[in-house]
Amino acid sequence: MKRRSLLKLSAAALTAGPLAAGASSPSASVPTLILRTRIAGHHYHHGPQLLDELEPGQCLQLVREPANPHDADAVRLDWNGKSLGYLPRDQNYAAARLLDEGRTLAARICDLDFRNDPWRPVAVDISLEPGSGNSASKC
Repeated sequence: MKRRSLLKLSAAALTAGPLAAGASSPSASVPTLILRTRIAGHHYHHGPQLLDELEPGQCLQLVREPANPHDADAVRLDWNGKSLGYLPRDQNYAAARLLDEGRTLAARICDLDFRNDPWRPVAVDISLEPGSGNSASKC
């Protein structure tokens, strides 16, 4: 199965069932990790200038860009109002759909690795927040 198809199925699973119906479940009070990935395009944005200020655990803002000319599913990651880059194109479908539906997602830096991956040094966790009802990124 192609990665894009798997992500579409994952997004469909996240938007169906108890969460979509608004029902409670035992895990409804715990954020659900939906993606762990490295930020793409880091070197083309403010990332290199901010590396000394970034730390694991810091919150990032998710900014949906449906009119992005390069990717209609684009989700930008900002830190303190400055762009760090984007969710990778082959991994952004589920987050884009959830944000489009008004779900609340949280993004946190989970790793900084400058030696092994200099083009994508910042790794992030994207989580679906419990009881999410608006698209504001929260952390």
